Amino acid sequence: MLKYSISATAPHITHIINCCIEVGYYPSLWKYALIKPLPKISIPSVYNDLRPISILPALSKVLEKVIYLQLYEFVISNQIIPESQSGFRRGYSTTLLLLNVSDDIIRSLDAGLATALVFLDFSKAFDTIDHCLLLAKLRYYGINQLGCRLFKSYLQGRYQCVVVDNSSYSDFQPVTSGVPQGSILGPLLFIIYTSDIFKTITYCKIQGYADDTQLYLSFDPRFINTASAYINQDLENIQKYSFNHNLNLNPDKC
Repeated sequence: MLKYSISATAPHITHIINCCIEVGYYPSLWKYALIKPLPKISIPSVYNDLRPISILPALSKVLEKVIYLQLYEFVISNQIIPESQSGFRRGYSTTLLLLNVSDDIIRSLDAGLATALVFLDFSKAFDTIDHCLLLAKLRYYGINQLGCRLFKSYLQGRYQCVVVDNSSYSDFQPVTSGVPQGSILGPLLFIIYTSDIFKTITYCKIQGYADDTQLYLSFDPRFINTASAYINQDLENIQKYSFNHNLNLNPDKC
């Protein structure tokens, strides 16, 4: 993990990236982000009507890409990401997730079974990730000491400010949780962080795309009360997992 170097970019950039990987350090100047709020609707009236777009230094993406390629190869070869997670993986998509869920439901209907389906939504899931817990999971999954040192440097000591109309800037504020929005590594780190949520399920089937999760159970309609109890038990397990992982379920969107 994190052993090879690159030589395809400008020589001085190549030297910087190689040094960062060799010592496990992510440059501090590359950890400052500009947040541009873009309206989701034509006339926004509350903060929720705005979508924050994070702009990171362009050169940071080069180092992130090098790290990403090695980390992705590591988690796939070691089967860390479950098959039920379709987000941010080569050969997977929202279409595949939809086909999997639809196929299971249709097969159940053909067998005379009913299916209960619950859609789960997490509030700002990428922003609430606990750094210490993420680093502990990376160590548990086999990332070596140098790699963990690099990821710690990558996650911690970040700052961001809000930019309005390309002219008004807020003060830079520290970012104490979450993975960087708009980054290359962020989505991969998120699905590693939440990969074990699929193991909390006892009775239902589960499919996920990043933080969007579908929980469903097929059952004989005569035993709907038992099925309801099973679903609620799995939902309680997910709620406990979410609480322990600093993830917030959004009841209004579930």
